[in-house]
Amino acid sequence: MTSAIHVHPVVTQVTCVVSGRLTVRMRSPDDAEPTELVAEPGAAIVTEPGVPMQLANDTEEDVQVLYVTSPAYLSVRDEGRPVYDDAILLDGWSAPLSDADRERARIERDAVLRRTRSR
Repeated sequence: MTSAIHVHPVVTQVTCVVSGRLTVRMRSPDDAEPTELVAEPGAAIVTEPGVPMQLANDTEEDVQVLYVTSPAYLSVRDEGRPVYDDAILLDGWSAPLSDADRERARIERDAVLRRTRSR
């Protein structure tokens, strides 16, 4: 199983492998191609905000992971429809988000947080 290539414009994510083996692909702004890391149980991989990433289980066994994020991951739905999600799905390993894209994500996230706090 492989996740979509995605990016968290605001959130730093630490992916901790509890059991199994996980392949993590990331593409930093200075890299022409994604870097591939293989994480075994006890390993943790940090993904900074704005870095495209993809998670893959290339084995037949289950993988258990613990995600630690800062700030907390935010995913809001209204009547089952997504309103906001900290992850942005990408079509490929294209150029990372621009500073304007990241700022727009911060503004949207702050607006969603204000609305959820006022409920």
